[in-house]
Amino acid sequence: MRHHRVGLFAHLHAKLCYTLEKAEKALTEIEKDGISYLDTLSKPKLPRWATTGPKTTDAYLCQLASAHGLQLATFDSRIKDFAAFLI
Repeated sequence: MRHHRVGLFAHLHAKLCYTLEKAEKALTEIEKDGISYLDTLSKPKLPRWATTGPKTTDAYLCQLASAHGLQLATFDSRIKDFAAFLI
């Protein structure tokens, strides 16, 4: 399993309480739609608000999206970053 899939599995389980089977099905459907994974950033520059593990992850994902000219779609209204898009 690729590193990115492992991260998505962990997120789906932790945030949405997906079972392994449900997460696998969701990711398979995403990949069928032609969704691809982004490369990682070599040296992220974390903002001051990235003070905990979850906030560090949020900040990194915002920077990753921004580096590729994208936004991070999120349900988390606590992410205060220009690259975060509340859905």
